[in-house]
Amino acid sequence: MPQLEVTQIILFEDYHAQSAVFKPLSYTRSIAELRVGMFTAIERLTEIAGTTVQIVVHTRPELKETVESRYPLIKVNTVDSSKPTLCLNGRLMLTDHLYEQFRSEANMIFHVEDQPEDILAIYFNSTLDNTLVQKIEQGSPLSGKDFSIAQKHLPKAKLFTSLWNMVNSNGVVMQSDIRRLLQKGNRKMHKLSRVFPKVGIRDETKVHLEEGCFIAPRAALDATGGLIFIEKGVTIESGAIIMGPAVILSGSTIRANARIHEGTTIGPVCKIGGEVETSIFQGYANKQHDGYIGHSFVGEWCNLGAGTTTSDLKNDYSNVKIVIENETIETKALFVGSYFGDHSKTAIGTLLNTGTAIGVSSNVFGYGFQPKWIPNFSWGGAQGIEKYETEKAVEVARKVIARRSLSLSSAEETLLRSLAK
Repeated sequence: MPQLEVTQIILFEDYHAQSAVFKPLSYTRSIAELRVGMFTAIERLTEIAGTTVQIVVHTRPELKETVESRYPLIKVNTVDSSKPTLCLNGRLMLTDHLYEQFRSEANMIFHVEDQPEDILAIYFNSTLDNTLVQKIEQGSPLSGKDFSIAQKHLPKAKLFTSLWNMVNSNGVVMQSDIRRLLQKGNRKMHKLSRVFPKVGIRDETKVHLEEGCFIAPRAALDATGGLIFIEKGVTIESGAIIMGPAVILSGSTIRANARIHEGTTIGPVCKIGGEVETSIFQGYANKQHDGYIGHSFVGEWCNLGAGTTTSDLKNDYSNVKIVIENETIETKALFVGSYFGDHSKTAIGTLLNTGTAIGVSSNVFGYGFQPKWIPNFSWGGAQGIEKYETEKAVEVARKVIARRSLSLSSAEETLLRSLAK
């Protein structure tokens, strides 16, 4: 099938991406920045399409400057209307096969079967539709109703529908990502038996370690349940157990005697101890001590105190409900843990019920189970919540980020201050 030219790719947000089901992570991040498997949508697109195309991220206006500060080579809410352009839903699980399909038919909308409003992709091989340009520049969500061009459904394509859907899909997605990396063959990999002879390994053919990582003696890697990929700069300390499928990304440390269960992604520059199961750590977060984190999504710059434990299954085995901004949402899922917005922190011994959501820059402490919804910039928990002082919160954010030899950008500071109101 002939492939049409693409010089610009837009990762767009639709109405669903801008809804409550991606909060509290989406308070500070576009949908294209949320990690599932090994990659964010931006990173996965770069892996598949290469670096020769111009990537544009479409997001809410309040996030524009922050996303620009994180990705200086990417345009945000700005398009060239004259370029052959592929628009991809930021919620899409992009594969090589889908990418080829989308480039095969000009001026076509691809959507989910029986759901024409859920756009997967749009390909324009000539001047862009004026409605599209206007909505991209305004940061307004896109809908299938906005366009009158030909439509085609692709029943096997996947759109992530919520944070809990991302988490519960994580194991399958990461294995697809790992296979693509291995097929490309551009990573330098260790030969396990020669480099780490005192590490316990089950099903060595499914364990992939990038050169530059370190696995201490008496650590264990069990890939009988799925692929394991450990990037360069990762340290796995003695006694730690990694069970596949699992991904540990660059610069992270898995502490001694930690247990990382199947379906878990540890993003870059994290320090993780205790027990973690089927969860996503976006990156730059710490959970160094004992305590259980299950079926959860942890944002950046979070710190979970010793003994912090999430419940991810109700005792009556019924589906979990989650509360976001006092709106109760039926997840239709049996396993749902907790969701931590960027810069949130918990004290030692913090207990979190199924379906708990903690907003950005919140400090949670107190005995007993905490509230299922904790707003942005909260200070406290079950015994009462006060507003976290904005100046103090921003100063703490600066200190935490500086500990990783980075700095809080002016755009990020402005966004944090706006969320504190």
